Amino acid sequence: MVGPSTPVLAMLGVDVVLPCHLEPAADETKSTVEWSRSDLSPRFVHLRRDGVDLLNNQYSSYVGRTHLSSRRLKHGDLSLRLSNVKLSDEGKYSCIAPEKTSTEVHLLVGAAPPNVAVSAEADGSSGGVVLCCESAGWYPEPELLWLDSEGKLLSAGPPRTLRGPDGLYSVSSRVTVETRPSNTFSCRVQQSNISQSRTAQFSFEGDNKPQKNEEEQLVDQSSRTKDLEEENLRLNEELKKKQEEENKLVGVMEMLEKVEMEKWEEELKKIKGQKMDRLTEVEKMIEENKKKAEKLRLSELQPG
Repeated sequence: MVGPSTPVLAMLGVDVVLPCHLEPAADETKSTVEWSRSDLSPRFVHLRRDGVDLLNNQYSSYVGRTHLSSRRLKHGDLSLRLSNVKLSDEGKYSCIAPEKTSTEVHLLVGAAPPNVAVSAEADGSSGGVVLCCESAGWYPEPELLWLDSEGKLLSAGPPRTLRGPDGLYSVSSRVTVETRPSNTFSCRVQQSNISQSRTAQFSFEGDNKPQKNEEEQLVDQSSRTKDLEEENLRLNEELKKKQEEENKLVGVMEMLEKVEMEKWEEELKKIKGQKMDRLTEVEKMIEENKKKAEKLRLSELQPG
């Protein structure tokens, strides 16, 4: 049995396939296939036996979210489709064909928001500007970095990190900078385990101006940042809708596949039934012919 050599990464809320294949390939449509997690009780994520899904003892958080494809099982593909991934889905899964072998699949779950928000306010004590960076909706816990226009790290205090009741992390940080002409600062929030990074920039343009003009400039920059955030939200919403449409299409195809298999199974039963009826009819005819032959034989033995 073959599984992935590296962990499978899935982002929160999407569908994911946990790969598992038999080598050499064999028809497993009528065999026992078990997906489980040893850290759960009951351990069953999905159980199929003799071609039937047995989900009465399935761990509660997986109800209605797992699927094994009959079409793929026919070719030795035991991969499990898991819908609407949750943070609690993260862990190590066992793919087991009891009479053959097993393998392990490690699922990592990640979450990253569409953007990072940077705002600014005047620092009356130093004459500079305080930049504030905020980002919420991360998993696992991210790190936050401030960079100058040359990509060098800025000296800032440790970021403030909170974990909400939904299990997702929010992070924020503040740094005081000078308003020199053409100064550009970046706030980068990243999570290397899930290969996700979000960056927001803040720039000062033109010559140094009175505090009033600087504040107006900050408002303009904040407005541009807000427009970008709204555009990112729109694009993410559009992407989510397309993913939902794709998931619905996959569901319809799998349902049609199941209906088609049930149709052929019913047709096969009908053909078998017809053959049995014909066999019974032939057996009766043979028995009747035997009786007739016996009567003829007895009549010939009787004296004329």
